[in-house]
Amino acid sequence: MGRSKAAVFADIGPDFDAEAAEARLRALAQNHTDDPHIQVMLARLDAGNAARLGGDLDLAAWHHAGLMKDLSQPGILTAGDNAAQWAFDLPEGVVTMDAPATKGAYALLTVSVTRYLKGDENGADEAWGLVSEFPELARVQGVLDNRLKLLSKTRPEWERQIAAFRKRFSLSTR
Repeated sequence: MGRSKAAVFADIGPDFDAEAAEARLRALAQNHTDDPHIQVMLARLDAGNAARLGGDLDLAAWHHAGLMKDLSQPGILTAGDNAAQWAFDLPEGVVTMDAPATKGAYALLTVSVTRYLKGDENGADEAWGLVSEFPELARVQGVLDNRLKLLSKTRPEWERQIAAFRKRFSLSTR
């Protein structure tokens, strides 16, 4: 039996706004289209992360493929809800992301994780390569590290793959 969306959302952590994510997921389901004027980027990011935590890598990869398409649209990170500040409550304190480039880097690293776990190392390399020279990469990696720890806890069967991802991209195991 699959886990409920509420259970998956609860696992994401205290900084995750489940109601807002659920609203974005509903909007994505109702407005599924390639129309670039519909702002679904955050819904795809959240839905892909939730699907990954829930163990459905096919669904996560589908959402994150759409996210990659969204990220290629000029101005996507400065439009609608995408322009809002992103905040992540980490053990070492709250990390905020205001700049579009920082948000884009985090989204691309998220896609890289999903692609790697799906066995698409070239796709993971592609997404990672788009941000490898980003000046604030260490800060964005701190958020990713937190997500990888949660993913390891939620999906212990993927610990070896997550460790291989960390090694491939020289991430610490803080």
